[in-house]
Amino acid sequence: MCAKRFVVAAPVADAFTAAFVAGAEALHVGDPSERDTQVGPLAALTVARDDEDAVRLANATPMDSA
Repeated sequence: MCAKRFVVAAPVADAFTAAFVAGAEALHVGDPSERDTQVGPLAALTVARDDEDAVRLANATPMDSA
C-alpha cells in the first residue's frame, strides 16, 4: 500500500487508528535486501520531510465532526 491519505468516517476513526498503528508497529523495518524486511527506507530526505510536513498539517487541522 502506498496511500498518502486515508479518509475515515468519524464513528470508526478511533478503532481504525488503533488497528492501523498496531499493524504498522508489527511490520519489520530494515534493509530492503534482507528477506524479512517489510518496510525499507524512504527514497530521499525530501520525501521524509514532506511526510513530516503532512503529519504536522494533519495534527494542526481541526476535524469536521459532520
